[in-house]
Amino acid sequence: VFWFYRTLMFSPSWLGVVVAVGALLCGAYGFTPVPGVHTPLPIDPTVEIHDDTWLMNAYRLLFAREADPTGFAVNFNAMQAGDSREQIYNAFVTSAEFHGNPQLADRRGFVVRCFRTLQYHEPSESEIAAALGSLRNWDGSGQGLTWLQFIDRNFASPQFKNGCPTSYYTLGGQVATTALLLNDLFNGTARMQLSNESQMVTINMPSAIRMWDQKLSMVADPRGAGFLAFTRAYIGDPNKFTIVLLTSVDGTVFNEVAPLFALGAGQTFYDAHVAVDYSVCPPRYIMSMECVGNEGGASLCISQTSSPYFPQAWSHPFVVVDGCTGSGKVCPTHAAESASTGVSLIDQYTRYVAWTQVYDGVGQSDPQAHTYSQSAGPIRSFSEYFGNVMVGKTTITTMMSSEPHPFCTDAWDCNNRDKQDWKREGAYYYALYNGANYYRCNGRWGISVARNRSPLGEYTDRVPLTRGIPSVRSDTCGISYPVLNVIGGQLFIYYAFVDTTGANHPMRARLVRV
Repeated sequence: VFWFYRTLMFSPSWLGVVVAVGALLCGAYGFTPVPGVHTPLPIDPTVEIHDDTWLMNAYRLLFAREADPTGFAVNFNAMQAGDSREQIYNAFVTSAEFHGNPQLADRRGFVVRCFRTLQYHEPSESEIAAALGSLRNWDGSGQGLTWLQFIDRNFASPQFKNGCPTSYYTLGGQVATTALLLNDLFNGTARMQLSNESQMVTINMPSAIRMWDQKLSMVADPRGAGFLAFTRAYIGDPNKFTIVLLTSVDGTVFNEVAPLFALGAGQTFYDAHVAVDYSVCPPRYIMSMECVGNEGGASLCISQTSSPYFPQAWSHPFVVVDGCTGSGKVCPTHAAESASTGVSLIDQYTRYVAWTQVYDGVGQSDPQAHTYSQSAGPIRSFSEYFGNVMVGKTTITTMMSSEPHPFCTDAWDCNNRDKQDWKREGAYYYALYNGANYYRCNGRWGISVARNRSPLGEYTDRVPLTRGIPSVRSDTCGISYPVLNVIGGQLFIYYAFVDTTGANHPMRARLVRV
């Protein structure tokens, strides 16, 4: 279903219809579409078969069924711990399930399943005969390719790549031609809805002992209609959080599916951000999150999958950027410098990461304390360790600097600029952020957007708070975690809000004309 949907949506014939209709409308109304926003950007992905994709298909090819959550989790955990695909294959074909159904060991049936699953068509008799002529039995006896090699050959086939997306939208979905854009905030023709104009969002998450200010990162469900969302769940043992998968039909009510990660000793995962990497096929869903790093400080971890709707298919989070505690174990500093609220950006074929440094200096009384955003790239792989907030494999740049003076007064966000989402819209790169004049939970807080012509470098062009969303309290993190989503062709900014009574609410705001 997933690949049929993707093939339909991104096939050249359908793309041609979309472009033709767009051109007709532009000629009639004088509208110039923004590539990647109103019309998709082309992409030629590289086929990369990660372990979760291989395992998901191994169930279909060897057991002729979809993966069960428990079995998948056991086998995927084994692969992450070092088991090879050959070991997993041998475990499958020597299992009671495989030998309990003689049809699973039939070579012809296996070939047909491979064509249907990986080449997306019903094989002809000549195709079946050609495959059987050079295929061994499941146990390796006979001549030709082993079953494991035959699976790899199908993944490497042109037919498999023909099922890959060939275009994508930079904001996560197609935006209506009549919709207001981020650019309109900077032109002064639009503003965000204020908190008293925004819509409250419902999160039903039974596994969470308690909820506070929830960051809610969303993607379109690749299986069809609806959305997948990710947020933190408090599970006790002070400061123990994990990430939970949620689903929503319309982006207003979110229901829990399951937690994603089991926690080991000293582990906690929270404040997830999800981006999609269309430069590879199948597309990779990249989840950045805050975690405990190698010095014990707040760090940037990443998890990945090609099946975001399947909780067990997310890889166990891996530390990519270490935060510093001042111990000197990893970082060459005696100051506390975190790698908080990590995000990623995949700009066609180039990958970037960003994080926010909560700089406590040599203690919370350090007069230099402030919160500011950093970025780095290009990143070769999200599976590789980058370094720490001071030294990495590529140059680290300041994304949004802040003044190192708590409770400064020269700007509403002078001491705290904490990016939470990272998007490209047309010729600009946008960072949605929460800011304040105090680097921790106090002071005047608000939500705004900054932009730059390049993904790296300083985002100095920022929307004034009069077109953003101010908090209504000054004694807490009153408003935070802005994340952009496209719902029904319109832009919505999801955020966490504390009302005048101190109650927390997940909210969403539209852009409205000034």
